[in-house]
Amino acid sequence: MPPLLEEMPVDQELPAWVELRRTTDRRIGQNLALVLQAMQIEHGMFQQGAQMILVVRPQDAERAGDECERYERENLNWPPRGESVGSLSEGLIGAFGWVAILSVMEILVRLQTLGLDWRGQGRGLASAERNGEIWRAVTGLSLHVDLAHFLSNLFFGAVLVMLTCELIGAGVGLTLVVISGALGNLANAFLRTGEHASVGASTAVFAALGLLVAYQWRRRHQLRQNAFRRFAPLFAGGFLLASMGLTPDTSEHAARAVDYGAHGTGFALGAIVGVALSLFSVRQLADARLQTSALVLAPALFAAAWWLAF
Repeated sequence: MPPLLEEMPVDQELPAWVELRRTTDRRIGQNLALVLQAMQIEHGMFQQGAQMILVVRPQDAERAGDECERYERENLNWPPRGESVGSLSEGLIGAFGWVAILSVMEILVRLQTLGLDWRGQGRGLASAERNGEIWRAVTGLSLHVDLAHFLSNLFFGAVLVMLTCELIGAGVGLTLVVISGALGNLANAFLRTGEHASVGASTAVFAALGLLVAYQWRRRHQLRQNAFRRFAPLFAGGFLLASMGLTPDTSEHAARAVDYGAHGTGFALGAIVGVALSLFSVRQLADARLQTSALVLAPALFAAAWWLAF
């Protein structure tokens, strides 16, 4: 293999060699050189100005080109660029969407708009969901027992949705939180008696937590980070789940029953969705058309579910 030259005059030719690749990224050139070395193909790498030029013997050019193309295809999306698809602005858009959807629904329900029985038609009644009224799994997310219940889910949900959307984008993040929450309600309905009724967005709040934890865990594993950074999301998520969602309130001032089953199923379904989401590349999730379409889908799901309810 010819030596690596620090600098080469621009007008000097490369006798007995043909150019295979030209790049300004030294790391890419070195990786391709390692591929050729592994295949025992004679090669050289020269620097010409800011560019690295990879050369091979004329008789090896076709084979070397095939090997380099195969390597580039297999490593097209590797390594992922960081762990985040979105940004702080994406997170804020997702949080605003969450607040807007819940606030509009709360106003419609409290004013008994159009004289409709919003609570009766929309609450997540287990027997009804098991009998095919699956839209209740969505409408139930937008109903709350009282103002304190609503404000709690509004605030904690906005925080977790913001973190989720900052990680995976506003559209995909918000829509998957809603879908995971609805699936959590549906799973909870099959685990409860027929008379059990579930209301409130807390299932989606814990779905956001599960999605966030599982996606971070899998993405950090893919990035081959150290064990502490890989498992830190699991420990943090487990602590938050235990402290916020699965520890019964035994105080004398507990004003209402908390649906811990829905919290658990919401977290579990969110985690499953998070693991599935990690199978997609960062580049795929960042697609602008996907994010925009998904952002429209989130409120559309609530609109469709309430249309079916009435």
